[in-house]
Amino acid sequence: MSIFALLLAPLAVSVIYFWQAPRAESLLKRALLSCHGLVITVLIVWTMNSNFSGAHKDSFGSLAFGIVMCVPVGLIAVSLIWYRGHPATHGLQFINLGALFVLYFTAAMAFYRIKM
Repeated sequence: MSIFALLLAPLAVSVIYFWQAPRAESLLKRALLSCHGLVITVLIVWTMNSNFSGAHKDSFGSLAFGIVMCVPVGLIAVSLIWYRGHPATHGLQFINLGALFVLYFTAAMAFYRIKM
């Protein structure tokens, strides 16, 4: 998988969620319910930066990353519950879950110094 696809796919899901949300919803609620992909992309960039900069050697980094990984999962759960757009839009969450799996696998190699 290309790194660009890994970065752009969750962002595309967020954009689609935002566009498909009913216009009657407030802008803040639409942004909250569609920000899961943005958070995943930020975590991917954080992981790549930590790996390339050597910051992965910090033991606090792995703990912080483990805690922060709960944020996109929580945002996905919130969007599944509160989103009032077309129900088929939820199928796009499989893209986000796949990106989270790749992210977790990559982060495990970076933070726990697993060499391939």
